[in-house]
Order: sequence, then C-alpha cells, then structure tokens
Amino acid sequence: IITGFSGFCHRKGMMDLKFQGENLLRQSGQPYTIVRPGHLINGKLGQAQILAGQTDFFLGGAKSTRADVAAFCIMAAVNPNAKNATIEVASNLKKKGSDLVSPTLLENIVPDK
Repeated sequence: IITGFSGFCHRKGMMDLKFQGENLLRQSGQPYTIVRPGHLINGKLGQAQILAGQTDFFLGGAKSTRADVAAFCIMAAVNPNAKNATIEVASNLKKKGSDLVSPTLLENIVPDK
C-alpha cells in the first residue's frame, strides 16, 4: 500500500488506507509490530524524551524526530513485548532524551486483540 504519494486519486482518505493495510497485516498470521509516529520532524537522536503508548489520544498531535522513531523501531524489532502490537510513538520536546532508547518504553505494551 502506498501511503505517501499524492498522485493516486481514491475516494478513501490516506488514513483509511493505512488502517486497511494494518488490518491486513494483523490478519496475515505473521508476527508484526506497527509503529505509528507523531508528526515527523528533523532532529538528532536523543534531543527529546521518547514516549510510547497504545491510544490515538496519547499522541495528541505530538511531534517525533525521525532519528528517535528509527531508534525506537530498531529496539521494538528485537523486543518480545512489541510482538503483534500497535504502538504510537511521540517525543516530549520539553524534556531531553538519550542516545539509547530504553526497553522500558515497552513494559506496558499489550498485543493487539
């Protein structure tokens, strides 16, 4: 599913298509982790505190640096708590982060049902 190219015309919105793709992945029977970042911005790794949760309300329009999201994805890929889960990721730009993404971000993550 192409989600970032505006050259295609379709009746459904881009978010509808992303959700359909996520559902196809969930139904595939393959292990997965879906990461939904906040608004992506440029920035260095660790400039802000990384936050993770499992509700759309959690993000509240928060921004995420691309470097922090990439580091989070790498950590989640090898963490069993992230298996078969959908996780929203954002950055708290008011708090300094770390160059290391803590696995404790995934302690309260539960698998999708």
